[in-house]
Amino acid sequence: MIRNQSMTSQMQGKIIDKVQVTPSEVRYHFRNMKKEDIPLVDPMVEYAQITVIPPIELEEENRIKARLREFKERVENGENFATLAVLYSEGPSAVNGGELGFMGRAQLDANYATAAFNLKGDRVSNVVKSEFGYHIIQVVDRRGDQINTRHILLKPKANIEAMEEAKSRLDSLANFIRKEEVTFADAAMRYSFDKNSRNSGGKVINPQTMSTKWRQQELDPDVSKILDGLKVNEISEPFKTIDDKQRTVYKIVKLIDRTEQHRANLQEDYQLLTEIYLQEKQEEAMNQWISEQQAKTYISIDRTYANCNFKFKGWQK
Repeated sequence: MIRNQSMTSQMQGKIIDKVQVTPSEVRYHFRNMKKEDIPLVDPMVEYAQITVIPPIELEEENRIKARLREFKERVENGENFATLAVLYSEGPSAVNGGELGFMGRAQLDANYATAAFNLKGDRVSNVVKSEFGYHIIQVVDRRGDQINTRHILLKPKANIEAMEEAKSRLDSLANFIRKEEVTFADAAMRYSFDKNSRNSGGKVINPQTMSTKWRQQELDPDVSKILDGLKVNEISEPFKTIDDKQRTVYKIVKLIDRTEQHRANLQEDYQLLTEIYLQEKQEEAMNQWISEQQAKTYISIDRTYANCNFKFKGWQK
């Protein structure tokens, strides 16, 4: 069953991967759409951010590592790793006994992956530092190039002084930007800790669409709340939030643009219109291929299924 599904997906991929659309085709298709068929585009925002991660004291990092070494020793003395993960891990997988599911190397933090793939049997790793915090790891199962691991994650916490320092630093930076002593983009490239947005002048890319536009429901709730209170080109006060690595950080954000709900148009929504037309052409190509196969393939359908409502017509001859 799984093999058949895989072969089907591969064949569909071969067919639709050949389909392309040109800018002139997109424009022609749009101009011939009925008004009621032109999609409504949700309200969107574009924003930039500068992120500061409060520094962690060495004493706190040592405390975390010692705690994880204690958990490792307890597992080696017979305690259940998954139970300890449920009780103590600070990662979202804690409810599953720390289990992450099957993943390849590229899906894991580099340090985590190296430690996990080098483990033998059910041994527990030494303490591993990743961009999420500190871990100990145990392998659950292997499947080809993928591995299923469970882990206990502990995150070192910044002290109050470090948190206040990060907030104060961003407050000063925001004032410099408002006085036009430095641009937001230059400040982001020089001072932001977030490597994903830093090199684009702080502009935040939506990973679902790979564009700079965000629907409200796609935004982090803390960021969404702040942006709601800003005018275009206005800069927020520093605020505390959790980043995509589940770390406590401080941010300032700038609202670059806000668009209200509207009918799609070529100027603002060219990418969306391209995707819609591409999907239509891919579906046409798939239907054409199926029709061609039906014409030259012997097909016998059991009477039990003769009255079924098939997605594609023409199976019964």
